[in-house]
Amino acid sequence: MLSLSYFQQRNLNLQKKDIQKLRIQFRIFSYSYIYLLSLLYFFLAFNFSMRKKIKSFLFFPFILFNIRNFNFLSTDRIKSIASYIVGYQIIFILINHSIKLKAMMIIINTIDIKIQMFQRGRKTYKNAMLVVNRQNQRSQSNI
Repeated sequence: MLSLSYFQQRNLNLQKKDIQKLRIQFRIFSYSYIYLLSLLYFFLAFNFSMRKKIKSFLFFPFILFNIRNFNFLSTDRIKSIASYIVGYQIIFILINHSIKLKAMMIIINTIDIKIQMFQRGRKTYKNAMLVVNRQNQRSQSNI
């Protein structure tokens, strides 16, 4: 919490009313900051193209800072909001990894399909060459 000694150490002549106003402004700022971050993460969950443009790690240190220094925020509501944000981040990391795994599986499946098509093509090519060779042998034997 912001205290009178904090401002006295910095040689600021503030009264108790001014300190209370500053505390309220600081709480409003922290509420709005965490609320906007949660909205941003909620929006980014459904829009991955925006998520690539706005990197989530830019906000991660601020969230860690808020969680570590929760002594100055005496309300439990802010703690719960921040824990939701961290939960969102963990969910986004898992979603990102699952999308990467799905993309890798799709690539592997397409490679398997291409290999199968190539093998079928080789088989049909071999069969066609056998037929051509037989026809050539028959035509040579008829001559």
